[in-house]
Amino acid sequence: MRPSPTARRLLLAAALVLPASASGAVLPLGPAAAAEPDTQLVLPDDAPAVDGTDAGAPTTLPRGWSRTTLGGDGAIGYFEVRREQEGSTIHVAAVTPGASPDSSESVTVDVETSDASYCASATGSRSEDELGLVTASTLVGPEDPLEASSGAAADEPCVEASSLQVELKRGASAGSAATEVWFRVVEESPVPDVDGLADPARAERDQVDVSGEPEDRPGGRDVADAPLVGDGIWRGTVPAGGQVAYRVAVAEGQTLRAEVVSPALSADDATELGYGTDIALTLRDPVLSAERTLNDYGSLGSEPARAQAAAGPVLHRNRFDSFEGPYLPGEYLVVISMGTVDLDGLDDVPYTLRVGVEGEPATVEHTTEPPFLAGSEATDTVLLGAPAPADDASSSTVQYVAGGALVALGLVLAAGGGLLVRRQAVSSR
Repeated sequence: MRPSPTARRLLLAAALVLPASASGAVLPLGPAAAAEPDTQLVLPDDAPAVDGTDAGAPTTLPRGWSRTTLGGDGAIGYFEVRREQEGSTIHVAAVTPGASPDSSESVTVDVETSDASYCASATGSRSEDELGLVTASTLVGPEDPLEASSGAAADEPCVEASSLQVELKRGASAGSAATEVWFRVVEESPVPDVDGLADPARAERDQVDVSGEPEDRPGGRDVADAPLVGDGIWRGTVPAGGQVAYRVAVAEGQTLRAEVVSPALSADDATELGYGTDIALTLRDPVLSAERTLNDYGSLGSEPARAQAAAGPVLHRNRFDSFEGPYLPGEYLVVISMGTVDLDGLDDVPYTLRVGVEGEPATVEHTTEPPFLAGSEATDTVLLGAPAPADDASSSTVQYVAGGALVALGLVLAAGGGLLVRRQAVSSR
């Protein structure tokens, strides 16, 4: 059911004041903790640039990655997304590292039809003492036909529209400096029959059931090209005040679990450091949202610091319930974040990461296979892949992602049209 205008304003106001740590996607840095930019995650630098400054002529967003520059407090960018298939689901995410690593940040994505009918809205934010990407992610598609209370008829204008208007807004307290914002746009072909698909669900955090010897495999900083790993135990280091990441393929029906452990400090170092220096573990879905994953952090000290996280099960029908788990299959990002460390000689913090993917891949029938329109290049084979080359970004020819490459990665991309849900952040603790 679509919320009334008053309800939408209340939801948006609540989202703007919700502490960013409630999403589990950010980590307290501590006082005066200005993290160095070269320790943070890197978004695709070859994503095509889009303008968005003309309200009368919104800029068309390509499938896959693109990026824009958004001005300071209250700035607005104007864009549109064009449907290639009737009745498809449009996924839109806006992701920003913020103007500086230690600044507060807030962005909102509003989606409407060309005649200003409301379709969807999402806000992402963080406070000035937190570390992490800020993501506002939403979708526009059919509601759940299995729910008697579904407002599908009311949402027909949004599902039937050949183009959707997207406004990108900067928060009023974000500061005067401009920031770069990356878009991730994916079109998903319709699912003609959801009867028989698994009911919405969400897994809790738990131990990771993997065995074997640890392998040295440091994490990366590039979200689209971080090391691709599967079940296993991986060792590396994370810079103080920084982040590293791994990619993990997760199919429909599967659950991703991860656990990070950092060794105990000596008694003297633990006493000198004190309490409150944390290592965090965050799982981000294929459009870099952490709102539907369960995340965690642990404090460095005289005992090993430990954090567990879970994402799943990835289910098509999760999109119809904002309290359940993720719904997009593809590459998930496992992010290890380290607060600033006020201890001489500890510039890089060692960790051991355990990763496990549970469950058998499931299949959802779409009207078109492969089901995701994720870029203008067939090489954009997963929902967190590299962007199309800039010189191809303006092409009107787009291709559905190649199913063969997904099989090679062990994926079954199987999610379908969904409810336009204002997703609610999930507490990490």
